[in-house]
Amino acid sequence: MSEMLLGERPMIKETPEIRGVLMGEQFPALIEIPVSLEDSALEAIQSFEIERTGDIDVYAAVEQDIGGVLRSFLASIGENDQQHIETVAGIVSNIAEQVTKMLQKEAYWLALRVTKPLDYDMSYTMPRWHSDGAYFETAEGEVVYKFILTLRGDKTLFGEAADLERFEQIQKNLYDEQGRPDPVMTEELVSLVSALPTPTKMGGVMFQVGEGGAIHSEPTVTQPRIFMSVLPGDVSQIQEWKQLQG
Repeated sequence: MSEMLLGERPMIKETPEIRGVLMGEQFPALIEIPVSLEDSALEAIQSFEIERTGDIDVYAAVEQDIGGVLRSFLASIGENDQQHIETVAGIVSNIAEQVTKMLQKEAYWLALRVTKPLDYDMSYTMPRWHSDGAYFETAEGEVVYKFILTLRGDKTLFGEAADLERFEQIQKNLYDEQGRPDPVMTEELVSLVSALPTPTKMGGVMFQVGEGGAIHSEPTVTQPRIFMSVLPGDVSQIQEWKQLQG
C-alpha cells in the first residue's frame, strides 16, 4: 500500500446496501459509494498534468504494495513533481484496497485509465450501452460486484433498458467477426436505454457484473479524465481473470 506524502487517506464509506450484499439479503444492480477526499487530495488530482494518455492493469492481493508500479505509470503521463505522483498513486492504491476489504475479498484487479479529449465521429459520441459479462468462475448463487470511480473528468453513464430481453439479444449480436458494431442495431440499442441521473459529487459506483449486470457506457471524453475500476475477488478468481487476459 502506498503512503501519501500529504497525509490524505480516501474514505470509502460502507452503505446499508453493501451490508445487505454481505449478509446475502439484497443484491441491487447499482450501489452508489460515497468517497471522501480531503481538499488537498482533490487539488492534487485536479492539478495533475496530463500530457499523454495511458492505462495500466494491476493484479494484487490485499496489503500488497502496488505503489511502485503506480508511481512509474503516473510519471509517464506528464511533467509532475514527485509529491503529486506520490499523492495520486496513494489515493488510487488506498481506494483499491479499501473497496476490496469492504467486500471481504482477498485480491483485486485494478485498472487505471488516463485519457484526453479526442475528435470523435458521430458513432463514437453515442452511448455504447453494454453490461459486463462474467470475469471468472463463481460459486452457485455468488454475485460479483465491480467498483468504478472517475477521479477527474467525465463520469461513466448508467442506464435502464425499456426491454431488457431485446437489449440482451442485441448485445449478443452487435459485433461482427472483425469487432465492428452493426450501425442499425447500435441505434436501436441507444433508443432502448434511458440514461440515469449522473451524480455530481465525488463518489464511486459498485455495480453487478455477469448475469443481471448493470447497463453502462463510457462517456464521450470532453476533458482530461482519470478513471479507475476495481474488481475484487478471491485470489484464484483474480488469477483466472489475469490468465484470460494473457
